[in-house]
Parts: sequence; structure tokens; C-alpha cells
Amino acid sequence: LQKLNARFFSEIFPAVTETLSAPFGETGLKIAILTGLFVPFVEALFALGFFTKKFRHLAILGSTTMIIIVLASLGPWGKNWNSSVWPWNFGIYGMVLVLFWGTGFSFSEFCLRQKKNLLGWLAISIFWLMPAGNLVGLTDHYLAWSLYSGKVPEAILLGDQVFLESLSPSAENNSLIFQRWTMTDMNMVPYPEVRVFTNVFEQVCTDNPNQSLELKINLFYDLTSPIPTTKSYDCN
Repeated sequence: LQKLNARFFSEIFPAVTETLSAPFGETGLKIAILTGLFVPFVEALFALGFFTKKFRHLAILGSTTMIIIVLASLGPWGKNWNSSVWPWNFGIYGMVLVLFWGTGFSFSEFCLRQKKNLLGWLAISIFWLMPAGNLVGLTDHYLAWSLYSGKVPEAILLGDQVFLESLSPSAENNSLIFQRWTMTDMNMVPYPEVRVFTNVFEQVCTDNPNQSLELKINLFYDLTSPIPTTKSYDCN
């Protein structure tokens, strides 16, 4: 449900599935945007389906299809994007198979089993509280499973082009987008928290006191619009 926002529908999902939609041109892009509207609800239905006898295997089949699409889009045969997410997806899918494949319990039976299982209820509470805490700014985006949601902040370092190129060849037009920086160096996206971006910026300022640098962080508070709120920082 973290994906219920305008930016996910209009930008993130089309970008993630670009490898699959690009061969179909403008029609493929329209299909990607339309499909993205249903993704949050489909993922939620899969999660609910895992706890029902009737729809469990269908939910597992659906999640299998979803994993294939994600890896075909982001994996080494697709965009080759953010290699850290590949084993993550395999791990999550493996847990689904271990926990739900071949099981015959109903939701009511599951609740009865957990009646005196304090550790079980603690785990369930964490899985609910972490995303809820993120909605009010208490927990980090990635700890709240807000990956590729369109809600995470993005950072841009502004400065002299020659200096920025000394940090990363991905710099252009006197700006260095943090995501391109880390993708170029490690094929991984940066940990998307304001404190992380500002800590990196402070270190760059400390190491390069003669440079005139500025940090811009785009924050996506408005769920109905992909237009960000921007905060700016300088080395002073």
C-alpha cells in the first residue's frame, strides 16, 4: 500500500518495467501506467490470499509471476539495475514457499495457533508497526518495505562540473544525482533517508573546503502529485 501515490503510477512503475514495455513504444508505456494503478491492490490481495485455504496456491502463483516480472525488468537480462534487490526478491519468495506452500491452515486456525504465542504476535506487530511508523516519519522507508514506492527522498549534489566528475563520471550539468552516483560505483541505490544524504554531504564539504557545494533533497509528501518539496543545504 506504500505504492498508492501518483508518482509510483506515473513514473516509478513505468521506469521499472521499461525493459518489457519499450518494444511496444507509446502503447507499451500506456499499458505500464494503467497496470501500475492496480499493482498496490494486487500485492495486497496476494498477501491476504496467503492466509486463506481457497486462494493460497493462487496467491503463490501470482507472487511467482510478480517475481519473474521484477527480475526480468531489473535483473542482469533487463535493466541490470540495483543488484542488491535481486537476492532480496529471491529471499522473500523463498520465505513465501517455506511458510505457505503445501500448508492447509485457515486464517482462523492461524489466529488460534498464535493465541499464546507472544513471539508470533510480536513479529506480526512489527510487520504492521514499521510501515505505519513510516507514514508519520518514525521509521525508515526501507525498514517499512517502502522500496520502489515513489515516496523515498532523492538527493542531488550541485557544484563545479569538473569537481563533480572527480566524484563520479555520472555527473552532468553541474549536478550529481546520488542515485546515479551509487549506481555507477556499486550498481546499488543509496539508502534513501535525509540524514544519510546530509551526512554524506557534510563529509564531502569537510574533505573539500574550497568547493562551493549545495545539496538538494526532493521529498515526496503529496501522494496525489509527483511534484516534490525541495530542501536545500550548503556547506555552511
